Amino acid sequence: EEIDREGRFGDHFSFNEVGIPAVRIIEALEDTPHREGRDTIEYVEPEYLRKSVRTLATMMLALSDGMPAPTEVVIRDTGNGVLRLVWQPVEGATGYLVALRRPGENTFEQQMNSSPGETAWDCDCFARCDRIAVAALNENGLMGPLSLEVAVPGS
Repeated sequence: EEIDREGRFGDHFSFNEVGIPAVRIIEALEDTPHREGRDTIEYVEPEYLRKSVRTLATMMLALSDGMPAPTEVVIRDTGNGVLRLVWQPVEGATGYLVALRRPGENTFEQQMNSSPGETAWDCDCFARCDRIAVAALNENGLMGPLSLEVAVPGS
């Protein structure tokens, strides 16, 4: 898996190369005319900046203080069009979030919460997505990072 797009290596790249976990945070639609040293105050969008900072702060909190990602996430065919999603429990988790990504989409547009202690989920809804990931929730409802995505059979 590539760490970044060719020729676009951000600051995180050098950290990852020496084994230090790091991420690059980018906009979904890059606004290149206002980048590369040409950022000036007249281009600042206060509401966008507020939402971006709030999102980044929440993400950093989840990555630093959230539960670890569930492991051994698998999908099993139970027959009759129903699939079972199964994962290993995370110690201390008070629940889990199951995230579904539809074919051709870059984001998880549907999320469902599971009950505390529940580490398997049967659903015919998995057939409408092609990737699934699971995150653990702590006692404050803070979501940790998502597990590695698993492909839905037949997608």
